[in-house]
Amino acid sequence: MEEIPHNPSGAAPDYAHSNSVASAPPPPSEVKVRTMRSDLESITKSGGGLPHFENIKVASLSMDRGSASEVAAAKSKNSAVIILIVIAALVVLVALGYFVYSRFF
Repeated sequence: MEEIPHNPSGAAPDYAHSNSVASAPPPPSEVKVRTMRSDLESITKSGGGLPHFENIKVASLSMDRGSASEVAAAKSKNSAVIILIVIAALVVLVALGYFVYSRFF
């Protein structure tokens, strides 16, 4: 291992002009960039085919989601829960505002 020379001035040694440090290799003359087209061409050349879409049939889904009255009841219940959460958040904010106002003003 090569010893690092001591610089009495305290400045970092200048390694840019030193012969003891190997320089980086030059960049390649040709740079290849991957694109979707180049990937598809590579897949085709290696024996794979180009991607294609197929229409398939899916078993029909059950449309039994409940009656309209059940759906309406569930929506109204969700609305009531959201309204209660908003009211509770407002009460907390008012209480916090009152506490901060009475404490600092």
